[in-house]
Amino acid sequence: CGDSDSRYLHHGIPAETDPLDAQGMWRVPARSSRQPAESEHMRLGSELKNRKVGVMMGGMSAARDLSLETGEAIYQTLVDRGYKATRIFVDRDVDLAIRQSGIDVAFLALQGRYGEDGCIQGMLELMGIPYTGSGVTSSALAMNKIKSKEIFRLHNLPTPPYYVLPKNRLGRKLFKKLKVY
Repeated sequence: CGDSDSRYLHHGIPAETDPLDAQGMWRVPARSSRQPAESEHMRLGSELKNRKVGVMMGGMSAARDLSLETGEAIYQTLVDRGYKATRIFVDRDVDLAIRQSGIDVAFLALQGRYGEDGCIQGMLELMGIPYTGSGVTSSALAMNKIKSKEIFRLHNLPTPPYYVLPKNRLGRKLFKKLKVY
């Protein structure tokens, strides 16, 4: 997925102050790197105050209620601090809701499948709308715990031992017994 505006990465932060690179990977600052000056943070805040922020909440996952609660708190905080914010309730017609809202930036308060797995992020990138959080690839990988662990191990990051259980009868019986299902 490409960036819609070369000055901004996927979540609407100018590239020079973004902690993630274009692929959604963390940039590791050099030990001598400086922190952005207070005026830079203030400039970013004032730039965003002139843009319409859509707080995307709800979704179709089991964590819908938590997302609605979180999204409402984010919306109230943005409004209280002088931002032009609007609520966007995510369901199967989210693309229409986004188009009708006329937002410039999306603040993601979504959880689980279709919220944190890269689907919404991919749609926002296709629409050219910057958003908060990780990019498409990072989100998809984070939702796939096995792939995440493989990447951690590939880069020599410590991870606890794990086992992969196939989704067969034995796995289902075990999940039911553990009440994970």
